[in-house]
Amino acid sequence: MRKRNEQGFTLIEMMVTVAIIAIMAGVAIPSVLAWMPAANLKGAANDLKVAMIRARSLAVNEGIEYRVFFDTTGQTYSIDKGNLSSGSTAWTTTLGPNEMPSGIDYQSTSAEMEVSGSDRFVRFETDGSVLTNVDALNVVLVNNNSATRTAVQRRTGHVTATKG
Repeated sequence: MRKRNEQGFTLIEMMVTVAIIAIMAGVAIPSVLAWMPAANLKGAANDLKVAMIRARSLAVNEGIEYRVFFDTTGQTYSIDKGNLSSGSTAWTTTLGPNEMPSGIDYQSTSAEMEVSGSDRFVRFETDGSVLTNVDALNVVLVNNNSATRTAVQRRTGHVTATKG
């Protein structure tokens, strides 16, 4: 009698494997779905932080004012270039508008920010500082679960994104 060379899996082994994978997915999916809003919010705050750092860098490198303009109605922001090294009267959008991700809104912007109509902006001087009379300007982004704020420090123009 010949011995058969058996290879592969039986139907029962395959069904048990599929059942285990289904149970693991059922446990993991709610955790991932609960984590996503916080990850999107953190990403939006970091994107805003990068835009502010870029505007500051452009102001220093080009010797002309730049600003990050917040359209609170349209939930967008853009980087605008001024026409002067100080006291710009005309602004040209150089990057944006960038939309806030779905489900993330501006909860507030600092009252001390400069205002253009109902919108606010942060203006970076050619030395990298922010034109303001307070120590920090805050932009608070919010979703249904938590809030993250982006602060701009006046004296240095240093930008931080913190969980709030």
